[in-house]
Amino acid sequence: QTVVIITNQLEPGGAERFCLDMSKSFTQRGYTVILFAQRGVWSRRIAAEVEYIDLPLSSARLSLIPIAWRIRMELKKRPAILGVLANSMASLLAIRMAYPFRTLPVIQVAHGWPCGRIPIVGYTTRLANRVLSVSDSLRKALIGAGCRPDTIYHVPNGVDCEKFKPDMSVS
Repeated sequence: QTVVIITNQLEPGGAERFCLDMSKSFTQRGYTVILFAQRGVWSRRIAAEVEYIDLPLSSARLSLIPIAWRIRMELKKRPAILGVLANSMASLLAIRMAYPFRTLPVIQVAHGWPCGRIPIVGYTTRLANRVLSVSDSLRKALIGAGCRPDTIYHVPNGVDCEKFKPDMSVS
């Protein structure tokens, strides 16, 4: 089965790192992974097993229709798509334009937005089947802005404390 991950760009950041880690993790579990993103500094970090498709999502606001069409045409070639992990508002809008009848399950990952954008983002999360929020305060803000409470889950970012532990011998 195939998992699709869509993010705006591959520049340094937590959301981008999340997409790269998830794509690698899915391939290690035997899934085929397609990653749509605009090329960036972190493009070289894409796992060799991941199919990468360069897509100009960072400037998507002006060109969502052709981007949605390209996503649709690329995914039409591939059977058995399990679902889509959308990592931005633009990617969520593009995938829902490509598949307007909700025939493809979409998970929106909410990493955070400037406060002024929360009302817009909260409403657009209704296009996703599920929403994962990295903090409880963001989850509450999105619900307050229109996200359906039965679709949003708090999944905190984690740190491997065995791998990243402070050296207590340093003064």
